[in-house]
Amino acid sequence: MSTPPPQAVLDCRGVWKSYVTHTGRLSVLEDVNCRVCREEFICIVGPSGCGKTTFLKIVAGLIRPTSGEVRFCEPAANGKRPTALVFQDHGLFPWLTVIENVAFGLEMMGVGKRERSERARDFIEKIGLGSFARNYPYELSAGMRQRVGIARSFLTDPKILLMDEPLSSLDAQTRRLMQEELLRLWQNDRKSVIYITHDIEEAVMLGDRVIVMTGRPATIRKEISIPLDRPRDLSVCKRPDMTAVIHHIWEILKDEVQKTLWFPA
Repeated sequence: MSTPPPQAVLDCRGVWKSYVTHTGRLSVLEDVNCRVCREEFICIVGPSGCGKTTFLKIVAGLIRPTSGEVRFCEPAANGKRPTALVFQDHGLFPWLTVIENVAFGLEMMGVGKRERSERARDFIEKIGLGSFARNYPYELSAGMRQRVGIARSFLTDPKILLMDEPLSSLDAQTRRLMQEELLRLWQNDRKSVIYITHDIEEAVMLGDRVIVMTGRPATIRKEISIPLDRPRDLSVCKRPDMTAVIHHIWEILKDEVQKTLWFPA
């Protein structure tokens, strides 16, 4: 008996984005086509400034494409986009406590105060921050603040979680711990994820597919499936077959970076 094809949750068709500047038209995205399936973890890598964040903001509805279609196959019941966005700088409100920050998305969804506080506290306990529920962001480490930002997004139960280099500002040790924490949270929840990173090893460790984008104007140059079972841990990138995949992605990405910086091959 054949396995049914995975169900899509997002279908982007022919997405273009350009801006009119005082020097003329600036093209950022060019004919981007991308399909994301239910419970799929997609990682996007590409040269700096190529348009990865612009694409994520288009999916989130923060900016409109110049042309093309972004279609959600499972729209949210409230008519809003079924997405939540996690930024690089965690985006916490400094005047709110940890529990208030985590519950903020639920408040925006109209969830009552008692219910959102209970759900936020349960999730905070799950990520090991129960004793910091009444602390403010300035009293937390960088890794703890980012954990709060991720928790807030998970708690709103989006169909698609959009993550823009959420761990890039952390030191190496904290980043490794947060990668494992993110894998654990995702394994329990299995949301669809679009994850932007500059770290190829991170992309291979986290992703079911890695999408390599070209320099600006960005389009998709290559999609690479990651043949790894789940659950995973940090050791997977040391396997010879995965080392070969990482090298293959780097060779593609290096070619695009050289074009961007005009480095000789």
